[in-house]
Amino acid sequence: MPIRQAHYSDLRPAAEVAAAAFLEDELFGELMHPYRHQYPEDFIHAWQQDFRAKWLQRAYVFLVAVDNNGKVVGLATWERECGERQFGLLDPSPSLQSDLGDLRWD
Repeated sequence: MPIRQAHYSDLRPAAEVAAAAFLEDELFGELMHPYRHQYPEDFIHAWQQDFRAKWLQRAYVFLVAVDNNGKVVGLATWERECGERQFGLLDPSPSLQSDLGDLRWD
């Protein structure tokens, strides 16, 4: 089963995989989404929103497993720990950073 870096278009199918995986989970299912059985689309949407918010941050990595037809059947995501500040979409270009000399982004 191939594993590859996720594309933005994979976030919805990945949310469906996560919702199915955590449907009966005590924390992410029962406690955080008590009406997930009545409103399954909302449960999927909550995962999709979470993935979208994390997608915009450089610190997060998303991998997906796909079957032979290219369908997303698995997901791995984690946050990289590093000492430098993460800017996401607002990341100043390296050329701008070098032009600013000794200014710090902390």
